[in-house]
Amino acid sequence: VENACKSASCGVVLAWPFANKLKPQASRRIQIMAKQGQTLACLFQPLTNRYTNSMAELRLALHPDKNTDQLILDICKRRGGWPINHLKVTLTEATTPTHMSAEYVQHLFMRWQVEQQRQRSTRPHSIVADNPALTAAIEANLVQPHGPTTSHALH
Repeated sequence: VENACKSASCGVVLAWPFANKLKPQASRRIQIMAKQGQTLACLFQPLTNRYTNSMAELRLALHPDKNTDQLILDICKRRGGWPINHLKVTLTEATTPTHMSAEYVQHLFMRWQVEQQRQRSTRPHSIVADNPALTAAIEANLVQPHGPTTSHALH
């Protein structure tokens, strides 16, 4: 898990460690590696472990609600705030089909292509596209410095 987090080749690392096997020091190492690799790390544990010590910045608990289309979300621990219990999340609202719009999917794909191009080359070069304005936007993105990003490790 640590190697996947720090490799920067993963955007998200999901892990289900054995119950009571993950020590606070190990969760802290995972958290540090996730920040170093700018990776979102999610460690899933049994609900009985929700109040055990860990170095996690954020700890969430999900419970089924009486209604089958809702979940209860408890924020057990969060940086800079108090716990919050019994937030209701309607599954149909949480799973809104954001990728139904073809333009949005194309926008995400173009951002991915720009990032891939940025990783391959340090200097911009011509990109062929049907839309000259889109080509100019892509090339402008290629010459912008890759600014620092902030990411948080979840577990």
